[in-house]
Amino acid sequence: MNDKQRQTLQAVARTATPADLSILQAALTELSPDRPTMLTTTPGSNNDRLWSEMVVLGWMRAADPLDLPVRSKVYVVNPAAQDEIRGFLADTTRAEAMTAIINEFRANVPPVLIDAVRGADGTPSDLAILLASIVESTMRRAIKPELHDEFLREVAKVAEGMRSI
Repeated sequence: MNDKQRQTLQAVARTATPADLSILQAALTELSPDRPTMLTTTPGSNNDRLWSEMVVLGWMRAADPLDLPVRSKVYVVNPAAQDEIRGFLADTTRAEAMTAIINEFRANVPPVLIDAVRGADGTPSDLAILLASIVESTMRRAIKPELHDEFLREVAKVAEGMRSI
């Protein structure tokens, strides 16, 4: 999977609900090379969009719709793609957890820092020093020394990207 395909898949996955993804997770528990695992959804649904992207990757293939009065789309999971699908689901779960953590800290931490700096009659430079010291302390505690430069590059990249916010 190339970067563009990964980004497209991740973008579609962000619209999927936990219930949508649970169908895919359940399909993996039933997956067997000797018998196809077929999934059915409605055209245009979150799962339809997600599974269509997986067809592009070869993780699934489209099958004939069911012969029902209601429109349907059927997908067959490729047993050889089991590891890739599991990895995708794990990455999606991790991304959701990180988003929740980021949102929680973005809501709760800045007021504490700003109030502390304002309480000391601090300046924007004081706030910058406080934030830099938190980054440095986090880096020293959580990142191997050989990865410090990479960590700081990532922090700088994120900070630069936030200029447009």
